[in-house]
Amino acid sequence: MKKLMLIPLVLLAVAMCGCSSPEDSDKYGDMSVSGSREGGNLVLKNMNSWAWKDVKITLNDSYTYTLSSFPANSQRTIALSSFTDGKGYRFNYLLQDCKKINIWCYDPKGKFKSWYGNWN
Repeated sequence: MKKLMLIPLVLLAVAMCGCSSPEDSDKYGDMSVSGSREGGNLVLKNMNSWAWKDVKITLNDSYTYTLSSFPANSQRTIALSSFTDGKGYRFNYLLQDCKKINIWCYDPKGKFKSWYGNWN
């Protein structure tokens, strides 16, 4: 009798364990980005089928720019002078080279995503 009572408890525990089905696991995948520098602008393309949320873009590990969202399959042109460092200084593309770019965001399910690129 005790063994029979244990079976429903074990089944209930397994059902409540939070195991995810394959479609629940990272259905949004990695970030897909295309980027280029055109004069004093950074041109970025979100090539994902999902919008990026709470976006932070960093140049050369020091200069940042934030967006509340970046729509799916869209392009943004951002003036390089819009990027600022921790002291409020603006990126000066006439005196500085773009060497590295990092993009951090969240997918629609709230999962953290990141992308890294560099210029030669």
